[in-house]
Amino acid sequence: LRAEIETQLRDAGRSKSHFMSATSHDLLQPIHAARLFTASLQQNLSQSGEVNPELVAHIDQSLQRAERLITDLREISRLDSGRHEPAFTDVALLDVLNPVLADLKAIGESKGLSLRCVPSNLWLKIDPAMLTRILQNLIGNAIRYTDRGKVLVGVRRRGAVAEIQVCDTGRGISP
Repeated sequence: LRAEIETQLRDAGRSKSHFMSATSHDLLQPIHAARLFTASLQQNLSQSGEVNPELVAHIDQSLQRAERLITDLREISRLDSGRHEPAFTDVALLDVLNPVLADLKAIGESKGLSLRCVPSNLWLKIDPAMLTRILQNLIGNAIRYTDRGKVLVGVRRRGAVAEIQVCDTGRGISP
């Protein structure tokens, strides 16, 4: 019995470590995007002496997303206690997707990649925070493992189901 409990504790520790690693990766994406936007803003200021309001808005949006992720991290205790329930709500897909794309576009452009989204007017019943994390991981990994070319994000309807697809020209996953 003791060996079984120790194994379960070890597995739980690994699971929590994996979760923390994935979440910290998610948190770094909007912060990295904010840093890229800040560098562009600094360059803009040194060249023209003017502040680009669009860059300031992008920085603010990136930092807001980072703040939301930090708030989500505080919910780990709810996950640990088994009390975490998805907060399903009706949301326009693009209301979740566009902010993620805005953050990651700067990262993709810094690598010379094209990041494109096929427009959709689809509404989903989802947990927006959970979908945001999933999209950050999928799109972020597509950008990370694509050295040149493009990343395309789209959605396909299959009856009552929506399938979000991230396609890229990257090297793929080894067998």
